[in-house]
Amino acid sequence: MIKNVLIAGVGGQGTIFAGKILGTMAYQTGLHVKISEIHGMSQRGGSVVTQVRFGKHVYAPLAQAGEVDVLIAMEELEALRYASYLKENGILLMCNCRIEPTAQDGGIYPQSIRTQLEQKYHVYYMEEIPLRDKTLNVRMVGAAAGCLGFSREDGIKALEQNVAAEFLEKDKKAFLEGWEFYEQTQKSPAEWRVVCTTN
Repeated sequence: MIKNVLIAGVGGQGTIFAGKILGTMAYQTGLHVKISEIHGMSQRGGSVVTQVRFGKHVYAPLAQAGEVDVLIAMEELEALRYASYLKENGILLMCNCRIEPTAQDGGIYPQSIRTQLEQKYHVYYMEEIPLRDKTLNVRMVGAAAGCLGFSREDGIKALEQNVAAEFLEKDKKAFLEGWEFYEQTQKSPAEWRVVCTTN
């Protein structure tokens, strides 16, 4: 069985690195992995999307709409933009980051994004995460790892293979906070809005 993960954010949020960590976790457990990246106007905070597909045999690099098991959205508008990729009963992990469109973009930030998403998808909210938190991507990967059946040890090992020594302990802490968020959702599956603080 192939698992599909789509990671959506804006330039500077670390979606590509998040995909690398997930891909490493899958690869080190003996699975075939395909990772693809789509870069928008990332220098201006445009969309950056990474897809990670893994399983016994994976041939195509991209999942299509309706095929994604887990959508990791690091910004609310990106969650809305890519939610249609989720399969029925797929999981949306979403943080509370909002990056307002610039005057150059000519757009207005949509209202009631959460209401729109909750009407159609199974949403888990990671709250109280500062917009400029540099470990947001790793924290959300920790939550996704639990959803996808990876162990804590899988995540720590993947970080050790990809993170420089001076940042490793901070990223390990962030990954484990994400994992704990996942565990909380399993204890209270009906309570989707789970607070994950960064204190």
